[in-house]
Amino acid sequence: MHGYRSIVPVLCLIALITSCRSLRPVSSVRYIDDKGFPAREFFRSVSSNNIINGPVAVNRISLHYKDEDQERSFKANLKYNGRDTILVSIRSLAGLEAARMLVTGDSVKIIDRINKILYISDNRSLGNKLGFDIVDFGLLFGDLMNNFTDKRKIICSDGLVYKTDNGKYYNTNYRIRCDVLKVEHIESFDKEGNIIAIGQFDKFRKEDGVNYPGEIEWNLGSIELRAEMQGVVRKERMNYIFNIKEAYEIRVIK
Repeated sequence: MHGYRSIVPVLCLIALITSCRSLRPVSSVRYIDDKGFPAREFFRSVSSNNIINGPVAVNRISLHYKDEDQERSFKANLKYNGRDTILVSIRSLAGLEAARMLVTGDSVKIIDRINKILYISDNRSLGNKLGFDIVDFGLLFGDLMNNFTDKRKIICSDGLVYKTDNGKYYNTNYRIRCDVLKVEHIESFDKEGNIIAIGQFDKFRKEDGVNYPGEIEWNLGSIELRAEMQGVVRKERMNYIFNIKEAYEIRVIK
C-alpha cells in the first residue's frame, strides 16, 4: 500500500498538467522560411493546436512515476469539458482505481481510495501551495498557455522558435517546433530564477483533429514523471462522476 502514496503528487501535477484508427504522425512545413513571418500569426497557429482548446477525453495514459524513494507505474484517463471541469482517474496496472480527482471552477477534490482519504482544496490555495495556476494544466501536455501578440517578425532557427512567458507564479521558456507547430520543450522558473520543472514532448500525432505529443516527460527536482498517450478525442458529452461509498477521512489542503 505504501507505494500508492505517490499518486497524490501525480494527480496534482495533472491538475497543473486516447481510438487508434485515425492515428498518424503530424507533418507540416508551413513555417520553414528564412525570410521570417509575423510572430502573432505563428503563436496563434501554435495555440490553435492546444489540446485544451475544447472538450477532450484522453482515454489511455500510461504513467511512470519515480522519486528518490520509489518507482511506480499506473494507468490513467482524463476528461475536460473545455471550460472549468477536469476529471482524472488513476488505476493500478491490474485495473483497480487507486485515486480520482475532480477539478471544478472553484474547488479540487482528490479521492485516495487506497488509504481512504478525501483531499479537498480550493483552486487558489492549491495553486499557491504548488506554485502554479490550476487553469494552466494544459502545460502538462505542452500547450502554449499565452496568445503572444508580438508585432515583430520571427525566423525559425534550425526549425525552432524560442519564447518566454512571464507569469504570475513563474516564468516559462518555450521551445517550439516549426514543422508541427507544437511545443517540444518547456522550462519553468520561479521569480528568483530557480528552476521548477522541465518538460519534454515528442512523437507528435494527430487523432480526431487533435495534435498531441504521444510521449511526455516531466522532471521536477527529484520527481520524474513519464507519460504515453493514445485515444485523444473531442467529446462534448461526458460524465464527471465523483462518488464516495464508504467513510473516508477528510483532509483540507490549505
